Amino acid sequence: MTSPPSRRERKKDRTRQALLDVAIKLFAERGIHATRVEDITDRSDLGKGAFYNYFESKDQLIGELVGQGVEILRRDYLAPASALATQEERIAAVIAAHDAFFAAHPAFVVLFHQARGVASGQGALATVFVEYLLRMGEVLVATDRREQMGNDDLIDVAAMVVGAIAGYRSFRVAAGLAPGTTTVASVLVPGVAALLSARCRQSQ
Repeated sequence: MTSPPSRRERKKDRTRQALLDVAIKLFAERGIHATRVEDITDRSDLGKGAFYNYFESKDQLIGELVGQGVEILRRDYLAPASALATQEERIAAVIAAHDAFFAAHPAFVVLFHQARGVASGQGALATVFVEYLLRMGEVLVATDRREQMGNDDLIDVAAMVVGAIAGYRSFRVAAGLAPGTTTVASVLVPGVAALLSARCRQSQ
């Protein structure tokens, strides 16, 4: 039987989460690149050295925040999509889930966008994005088709879909327009469904 965490461990967990909470607020205000470790610790009322008791680097903190965002997205927005039968329904549900997630959590819009630029294809942050794309691929692709596809295919399809959603939304917001998914869904749903059908035929 696992013993409950000690008071010291609970305090450490609270401080760690407080640093994460402060960091994502600062990232939303200033951006990832303009936010220093000192800014995070100053706003948290901690010394700069205390940061490294909880995180090896700012990149590790960014990776954990991205991971938390992915978990919120998966848990609170994507669960219904996994139960849908048709490929088209799944794609439409993933688009709607991302739109709802970004609308409810605007700080994660900045985080997801800028963290992609920080990731170099290696290290913990890249691993977080690989896991994100794999989870999205597993939701996007119906079970009967998923069995015919490898992880590279799942990542490829997921990157295309979530990249189109994020890019379309960010350009509309930059132009002063309300974000929406009607246009992107009208293109992605039939297009991705056709692409998946073609890849499954090729694998047979």
